[in-house]
Amino acid sequence: MAQRIGARFNEEDLKEYFKIEKSDGKFLNNTFILEYSIEQISKPNKEINIKEEVLNIITYCIKTYDFKDFSMLELTDLTTGDKLTLSNAAIWARPID
Repeated sequence: MAQRIGARFNEEDLKEYFKIEKSDGKFLNNTFILEYSIEQISKPNKEINIKEEVLNIITYCIKTYDFKDFSMLELTDLTTGDKLTLSNAAIWARPID
């Protein structure tokens, strides 16, 4: 998931607008722990909410690869210090965009 997050923000349509400092993840005690540091360096034509984009990528990965054997997701934005914890059920309830 961390690799996909980094790859998404390095795609042609986004790489000139965002700087990726870090995208890292691990699985520990039944919890996906993901940390990222992505800074917007210029304004894209279409507004991109970094946290929402990251959550969409995570949701896509979990559903596509049918990851069910986890209890929580801990997501930390190292740029802002924001932390978000979601349950397995909350991730599975999210739509894939």
